[in-house]
Amino acid sequence: MKLGHIALIATAAVTVLTWALSHPATTISFGFGLAQLFGTLALTALACGAIISTRLPTVTRLIPSYATHKWLGITAFCLVLIHVAIFLLDAWSRANPSKSPLSHIGAGAVMILVVLIPLALLGNKMQRKTWQRFHTLMVIPYAIGLIHYYGCSSFAPFGASPISIWMDVVNLIGIAAMAYAILFAGRTHSPKPTA
Repeated sequence: MKLGHIALIATAAVTVLTWALSHPATTISFGFGLAQLFGTLALTALACGAIISTRLPTVTRLIPSYATHKWLGITAFCLVLIHVAIFLLDAWSRANPSKSPLSHIGAGAVMILVVLIPLALLGNKMQRKTWQRFHTLMVIPYAIGLIHYYGCSSFAPFGASPISIWMDVVNLIGIAAMAYAILFAGRTHSPKPTA
């Protein structure tokens, strides 16, 4: 196993650990908290995918394979679906859906991902510029996911709990990496996938 893959597993493990060590700011059910764990794992996967997209020399030495980036996107999508499923089951079982206006914005991200993930996987069947344009649109569901997290998390984003501090760092790095990948990496040496 490559060092970069170990780093990705460690990143996910830290997300789970900091969630387990944190207490929500308000009383919530275990299911609602678990749904938020899967949501934060999805954001973590998207941030890691953005880092790989920068194609910075240090990053490509650790994770040279496009396949890792592709599977991070697929993993993030699956985590989002699990997040939504657990949330809906929990809300249905308690007959008490969330009243936050930002709680439903995540649905927009899911619908966009349903369209963009298959397009991203068809990279080897598109012209390079066409594929890059579609791939750049991934910033939209990522941004929606961040708004959803900061508007709805029960673990006090920007707070002092372990998960809050960890996710603030992960999200900051993810945003910076996404911006760099869009503004610089795509213009210089970002390859179109061949498989």
